[in-house]
Amino acid sequence: MIRKLLRTQLGFKGVVISAGLGQAVAVRSFTPAQRAVDFLSAGGDLVLTVKPSIVPAMTQAVGARMKTSAAFRADVADSVHRVLVAKADAGLLSCG
Repeated sequence: MIRKLLRTQLGFKGVVISAGLGQAVAVRSFTPAQRAVDFLSAGGDLVLTVKPSIVPAMTQAVGARMKTSAAFRADVADSVHRVLVAKADAGLLSCG
């Protein structure tokens, strides 16, 4: 949905932020780690959760996937770039 419709068909170039993936009923059949990886794989940029206790599992899963998948690493690099550009455009990034 994100990559095909939003980014390709509609040409959206901005940052895509998830809803809270920690308690989302629609994805409760997936582990928090898988939710984070799936969201980033789909073209999302920032994973949000209201449950700080699951952040380590999410970050560990993302890091592990980055080690094994060049395509996923490239997706994450693209996400980082989009987020940094948005922060810079909003005057929230200082380099120096």
